[in-house]
Amino acid sequence: MFRARLKRLGAAAGGATTVNQSLRPRIELFWDGGCPLCVKEINLLKSLDTERGMVRWTDIQDSAFVMKPLAASKGDDSTSTTEPPSTLPDRLTLMSRIHARDLSTGTLYKGCEAFRMMTTAL
Repeated sequence: MFRARLKRLGAAAGGATTVNQSLRPRIELFWDGGCPLCVKEINLLKSLDTERGMVRWTDIQDSAFVMKPLAASKGDDSTSTTEPPSTLPDRLTLMSRIHARDLSTGTLYKGCEAFRMMTTAL
């Protein structure tokens, strides 16, 4: 039932299959690429985001994953960030439950709030 509802939402949004490069992601979702159920669910959710590209999908199991602070928006100082590195969660913390980061403010959400942010973006 959930899958059918998501597919209907995707169809209502245009059901397109290409990413619109002019749009920037609104949130970054941190997910566990080592979890088969997570992979299946994320792939379904990604299919709803193909044209708009509103979510940055970050697999925290990827060997290249490093939690980085967000750069200050539209600032010329590339070292300026919206969050101090000491406040960033480590991989173990991110693995404890799903997390999403608002890319405009740097606010980190977890659990149900992370899902709410993701579905709102989709």
